[in-house]
Amino acid sequence: MTWPSHQVPAMPSQMYHGYSDTNESEVAEPVVNFLKWFYHFIEKNEIYHVENMYEDGFYKISEFYYKDKPWPAPELVQDIVEEKYEASIFMILYRELYYRHIYARLKPSLEHRFDSYNNYCDLFSYLLTSDEPVKIELPNKWLWDIIDEFVYQFQSFQQFKTKAGKINDEEKSMLRDDDNVLEGNGCSKYPDTAN
Repeated sequence: MTWPSHQVPAMPSQMYHGYSDTNESEVAEPVVNFLKWFYHFIEKNEIYHVENMYEDGFYKISEFYYKDKPWPAPELVQDIVEEKYEASIFMILYRELYYRHIYARLKPSLEHRFDSYNNYCDLFSYLLTSDEPVKIELPNKWLWDIIDEFVYQFQSFQQFKTKAGKINDEEKSMLRDDDNVLEGNGCSKYPDTAN
């Protein structure tokens, strides 16, 4: 059975109970099913299905369920798909989509900006510093989107910092405490390791 990419599922009567950034206590059953299939296809390296779910399913579900709110928090998704490791490739990829959605449809907080950047560093580290070839295939479009979004978020953060007079004291403190985050030197070492 594969994910039906040609339609957005109707609102179900059964819900998965948990938590999310939106303070809602339920995740719709079609979203749970999507996440479980997405997890399965990434773990099994089934690129055709991963591509279909990335290019079609994720955007349809975003439009239907998460038009003006974030996807379920990564911690909740980790429970839904029963992934033991927060640093698994699936969780890194899910967080990439999660933060990209926040940037595209919502206003990212400073914490979102830091967490997203750190997630990109985790992804690049996973892909580029492994002792042996990484056994994962991702659609070319997603690979392009990952690089494109990383550059966009870096640029967006630099613009955010220029408006430092408009941020609150807590955010100013976070910027001082994490002065190396998003400075351009954190993830820049990874392209050199690919040579």
